[in-house]
Amino acid sequence: MSIPKIIHCCWLGDKKMPADQEAYVKNYKKLMPDFEVRLWTDKDFAPYLGDSSFVKACIERNKPGFLSDYFRLTVLYEYGGIYMDTDVEMIKPLYPFLDHHMFIGYIFDSLLGTAVIGVEPHSPIIKKMLDVLLSDFESKKDFTVSNNWVTAFFLNNFEDFKLNGRYQLVKSKDILVLPKDYLERYCFDKNGNGGYCEHHCAGSWYDRKADPFKAFLIKVFGRKTISKIGHFRAVRKSPFYKIYKRDRKIK
Repeated sequence: MSIPKIIHCCWLGDKKMPADQEAYVKNYKKLMPDFEVRLWTDKDFAPYLGDSSFVKACIERNKPGFLSDYFRLTVLYEYGGIYMDTDVEMIKPLYPFLDHHMFIGYIFDSLLGTAVIGVEPHSPIIKKMLDVLLSDFESKKDFTVSNNWVTAFFLNNFEDFKLNGRYQLVKSKDILVLPKDYLERYCFDKNGNGGYCEHHCAGSWYDRKADPFKAFLIKVFGRKTISKIGHFRAVRKSPFYKIYKRDRKIK
């Protein structure tokens, strides 16, 4: 079995999708023409909102990230395929990663990302992640971002997973874990193996549109320098920084 040829995206609410994100979604089909691209809306996802207490808790506590996790895990378990946030720009097709049970990437060297995930349908891993999300929501109330609980899940469930920011195959479960500049962050090494996707939300520290002051810093110091500073800070703010330092030493 391999990962099915479908890309899932989600746009919930009444607001119109920004033009740049519409362009990103259209580009998925251009780069992977043999894939179905399915854009889920409120109406499409309504039948899956069975656990209304969880949804209500997410809204009351202003935790939209956990609601997004519920969506992505539910559709990935049911259908398999690739989930992509609509603010992810695909630069190269993701075909090299489809022969694994699952692939996921780092957003920072000490934290896994969730903007791009590929997996086979009815994965026991996704089922367990969904069960943990629904049953242990109370214990996650101190996690300001959903990337934290996903990283904790990997550390708690896969002994051969190392939080080191490197390219690795978790052989026990056939999970491919990719460095940050594969699926999430801008790849500066044009001769390297990364640069498949860029998550523009993850790159907001150097997004000219996000903050004029950041645009000024980029102009003065360069995007690469500002990006490195932002990543340096993010790695050390991670609740798993000590584990990252330990695992980074393991070859």
